Amino acid sequence: GQLRSVKIDSEKSNILNVWIFPNRPQCKPVFAAELIGVGETVRVAFIDIQTPVLAPVLDVAIAEEVATMTKLLAARFTNLPCDEPAPDWAIGASAGGFTYARAVPPQFLPQVSQCYLAYLDTYFNGFLFDSSLQYSYPSRYQPALETLHQYQLHHMEHSPGKKFLGNLFGASWTQQFMQEFLFAMPRG
Repeated sequence: GQLRSVKIDSEKSNILNVWIFPNRPQCKPVFAAELIGVGETVRVAFIDIQTPVLAPVLDVAIAEEVATMTKLLAARFTNLPCDEPAPDWAIGASAGGFTYARAVPPQFLPQVSQCYLAYLDTYFNGFLFDSSLQYSYPSRYQPALETLHQYQLHHMEHSPGKKFLGNLFGASWTQQFMQEFLFAMPRG
């Protein structure tokens, strides 16, 4: 897989955006984490293991395992504050076990950190490094990479990150950064 990460620290904002895009999306899910802090408050925390490449190219057993594992994780963190439902652009490829929190006060920061690390650990040990999930990768799965890239572009266009980065760094730089790095198609 390919790890893509953005960390922005300023007087007002602290942002951590982490993605792991699989090189073989027909047999590995995506790790997605977007943590946005303003002052002492976590404005948004969205963490998930997503399955944007669905059957027939993503192995059904893997999709079911992602759903089972993430629902167990999400159940552990239901006490994180949230004042609205998760946006469609964030959960469109979710197996349903995402964690979404908003307006999280400082006393919950240790739980947000635990949540992030629990999902990341599950991704690494349950999917990325699981030797039982070794498959052959025929070239006919190029459509899986193209489907993954469509997922990336959809997220790029619909998440608030593009507007936020555009305000900080300019629209042209942001577009280039997002297309050529953050949401560039992984190589198979």
